[in-house]
Amino acid sequence: MIEKIGERTFDELIVSGRTALHTHAITLAAGAAVLKRGQLIGKSEAGAFGAIDGTYTEPYGILTEDVDLSKTTAAMVYVSGNFNAAAVIG
Repeated sequence: MIEKIGERTFDELIVSGRTALHTHAITLAAGAAVLKRGQLIGKSEAGAFGAIDGTYTEPYGILTEDVDLSKTTAAMVYVSGNFNAAAVIG
């Protein structure tokens, strides 16, 4: 019996290259937003993480998957790798 557990659509976020993919676990600022895979995450001067904007100005990583900030603030980000700039959000 074959069970379909999940499905991944290729979004072309990651492109082939010589740089290894590395991830890091972070805690995002809570809110009502849903951040999508590929969202550029920034770091504030206080060390907090959120979608890149006027508060989170120092680029830190790229979200590995969608995150609903009303339910969870834990997330994984890519901190190194080769990425398609057109697929990065922010």
